[in-house]
Amino acid sequence: MLTAAEARWNILSAIAEGRACTFVKFGDGEFLAMHGHSGETINGDTYGVIIRQALLSALHYLAPCAMVAKWPDHAPHADLRAVYADKHNPAYADYTTLLLQRDNISEMLTFWSEVQRTGRPLTYVAPARMAPVASWLNAKHVVIPDSNAYPIDPQAIPPIGTCIIGAGFAAKPLIHQLHQAMPDLSLLDVGSGLDVLAGTITRVDQPEPSEAMRTFGL
Repeated sequence: MLTAAEARWNILSAIAEGRACTFVKFGDGEFLAMHGHSGETINGDTYGVIIRQALLSALHYLAPCAMVAKWPDHAPHADLRAVYADKHNPAYADYTTLLLQRDNISEMLTFWSEVQRTGRPLTYVAPARMAPVASWLNAKHVVIPDSNAYPIDPQAIPPIGTCIIGAGFAAKPLIHQLHQAMPDLSLLDVGSGLDVLAGTITRVDQPEPSEAMRTFGL
């Protein structure tokens, strides 16, 4: 398994050299959805048959051709990762690779600054509240609902450059579609990894928004 630093290095190297790369996250919510769970996630995505099938198809397709963030063995519902993901033998990378956390603010600032400096066009698929982050990235902002964004129209995404996606369940089927249709596009599933830069804490281990926003100059 790649460490977070190794995975970020691979991503940056690929983007700088004009090679497409894909990083996708399957975590507890996705595995519960695949397992037929009911209700909704903490982010408001609703479990159901349609998204279950879309996630299963995305995992089956992406496992051989993407870096897949590994939900750690000690985490809740890691047993479901073993059932649904491990059998595909994906190229695993640390689950925290693109998550802005208390102990990696400077590393993530460097990473995203370097992504910008590659000069490749950036697209950011995320809710309207993430507009300040899209502006900081100098990215085209494709606005989606806060939750239950599936399906996202792939035709809204430019076919070149790097597409950064913070769309919950909807990110994985979108990455599946884009990888098939736009082979020159790099695809980064950031999930809620940048939420604190818009002033909101949405997961454990995130820094105080004020500290992160100050460091990033937002």
